[in-house]
Amino acid sequence: MFVFKKYKGDPLQRYELVDGQVYTIPLGVAKHLTQDIWYPEHENVVDDQGKVIARVGRKVRRCSFESMEFMDIEELTPDNSRIEIAEPMGM
Repeated sequence: MFVFKKYKGDPLQRYELVDGQVYTIPLGVAKHLTQDIWYPEHENVVDDQGKVIARVGRKVRRCSFESMEFMDIEELTPDNSRIEIAEPMGM
């Protein structure tokens, strides 16, 4: 169970989801589940002065969202892709 509110004036919406079930939820809630629900795995590193410090080594996602209806444009463009611009050729 969790509550969700995207913007300041929005009402709190309560969601109770069970693993393995199919739900119809707003896209903003689905993106929240995919992007914002994680826990940190810490690692120890040595700083410039030789002192051992703990930092977040990686983020482990706790849940994900898979659309059964459409693809989001953000999902179609990988972060490392190059954008090519086509220029008209002179005649």
